[in-house]
Amino acid sequence: MKKLAFNFVILLVVLLVAFLIVIYLSLNTIVKKRVETMGPAITKVDVKLRQVSLSPFSGLGAMSDLVVGNPAGYKTESSFKVHEIRVALQPKSVFSDTIVIDEINIQSPEVTFEGNLTGNNLSKILENIQASSGTDTNAPSSGTKAEKRYRVGDFVINGGKINLSTSLLGGKSSTVALPDVHLKDIGKDSAGVTAKELSEQIAQEITKKVLVAVAGSINELTKQVTDTVKDLSKDPLKNVEKTTKNLKDILKKK
Repeated sequence: MKKLAFNFVILLVVLLVAFLIVIYLSLNTIVKKRVETMGPAITKVDVKLRQVSLSPFSGLGAMSDLVVGNPAGYKTESSFKVHEIRVALQPKSVFSDTIVIDEINIQSPEVTFEGNLTGNNLSKILENIQASSGTDTNAPSSGTKAEKRYRVGDFVINGGKINLSTSLLGGKSSTVALPDVHLKDIGKDSAGVTAKELSEQIAQEITKKVLVAVAGSINELTKQVTDTVKDLSKDPLKNVEKTTKNLKDILKKK
């Protein structure tokens, strides 16, 4: 009897471990699939995520190597990429109608700005989001299933940079700092927001920060060039060599 009881305990332990593994893999698979299917459906650009690793108990973890592509007609490799995103969510909520995310923390992303202040890849993606239905076109149809909604306590981006690819810099490339982004309590005052509404709020804030940074960079470059040209106009013969060198140094930095 003792041996039978011992074997029964071993069997329970094995089943419990197997059950936990299934939950762990299901949670990661569900999150990864939603990002890679809802992302393109809403933004109309490729969205790739290499890996999701979340604890089924605490909901803490990370998403690795997120890459957001560019709309058709743009030549740069991506519009947004980041090596790691730290996430804290409530695991049980993944299986409910409203997914509750306590924090999304993005450190040192690379944003690529291609175009100009009135027409660029980021503004186009925002337009795509605003025009989308927000529906996952790859998801199976179910007439009664409610659309998932989201609540996000904190959305943070720190330490990012913007790679500029714009004719406004005379064909020169440049890198400027991305201002920090911090959104709080998204969907808190309601039953949550849809994936489209969440994407739109985040895209609007990122695009706004990028445009401010790009405009500032262009204004600074224009001021430097203008000041240098003024030096030339004072005494062309005396200052031509110095001015030419200054202009080359300015453009080289950009």
